[in-house]
Amino acid sequence: MTIVTAWLLYRRDCDGTGVRKEEQMRLYTFKSYIAEGLGRSGKSLERKKGRPSSTIAGEYEKKRRGPAAPIPIPDVRLDATAHWIIMTEKKGR
Repeated sequence: MTIVTAWLLYRRDCDGTGVRKEEQMRLYTFKSYIAEGLGRSGKSLERKKGRPSSTIAGEYEKKRRGPAAPIPIPDVRLDATAHWIIMTEKKGR
């Protein structure tokens, strides 16, 4: 109802300033301009690069991935012994 009232005021203003009937916006066009303006309000017009996030909260929470397990000290890591696969009943990665 508010949009139609605003459109009627627009038409009254156009009639008062001498704009021809053919040059005035139709109601549908007037509504589409309002919808487009409201849809773009508060948003940057620049396109973002990369994948869009699935939620708004995802933009604010940035999770950092660290190592899955702590890295052993160089003496243990580079001694070339006892680093064989341990077989278990439960499958893992």
